[in-house]
Amino acid sequence: LDDHLWELTPLEHVFLYSHKLFHEAAVEWVISTNQPLQFVKHLSFKKMIDVVSCATNCV
Repeated sequence: LDDHLWELTPLEHVFLYSHKLFHEAAVEWVISTNQPLQFVKHLSFKKMIDVVSCATNCV
């Protein structure tokens, strides 16, 4: 089991959810991975964002 465990290094900065930060990250992801823009209208994507936006610590 020890081979599968490792110590996590603490995050230097926790990004709090904001529409602006999400928009910037989504645009960067779409461009860098050549995703179709329709993904933002998919219900499963909207659900994922709703879940992540409620996170109080980190994702």
